[in-house]
Amino acid sequence: MPLTITEFALPSLRAADLIGTWHIVQTTFPMWRNGKNTRPTLNYRQIDATTLDDLVEYEKRGATKQIRGVDTQDPELSCHFTWRGRGLLALLSSDWYVVDLDREAQIMAIYFSKTLFTPAGLDLASISPTPDPAAIQASLARVRRAAVMRPHVDDLVQINHPAA
Repeated sequence: MPLTITEFALPSLRAADLIGTWHIVQTTFPMWRNGKNTRPTLNYRQIDATTLDDLVEYEKRGATKQIRGVDTQDPELSCHFTWRGRGLLALLSSDWYVVDLDREAQIMAIYFSKTLFTPAGLDLASISPTPDPAAIQASLARVRRAAVMRPHVDDLVQINHPAA
C-alpha cells in the first residue's frame, strides 16, 4: 500500500545510500520490543542500482539469528522499497519507506506497512549503536510533522546496544 504524506517531503535517495550496518535504536516493532530479541541490526549490501541484499540480525538467548531478504526500490518513489523474503520466507513481502535520512548524522527513520503478520510501525536506525541524542530528536521532529506518523513516533521505545 503506498504511503501518502503531504506534510513534508520524503527523502530522495539511491539504494547505495543505505549500504552498511544500521542499528535499530528506537522501534514500535513488537519483535524488538518483547525483550527476547536484542541488538537488532539491518545490514544492506548492494546487488544492483535499485536492489539491496537485506540481512536482519539479532540475538536471541545468546545466539545470533538472521532474517534474509531482498529489497527492490520503487522507480517512481525512491524512498519506497519492497522487501521479499528468501528461503522459507520467499512467499512473504512487505513495503517500507525511508521517511527521514540524515546523511551527516547517519540516522534514518523507516516506516513499515502492515502485513498479515505485523502491524505498521516505525524504526529509527543509526550506523552507530549509540547515536547522538540531539540528532535522534531532530529526526523524530521531522518525522512528527506528518500527522500519520505521530502515533508511531509517540509509541517508539528505546533499544539499547550494549557492548558485546
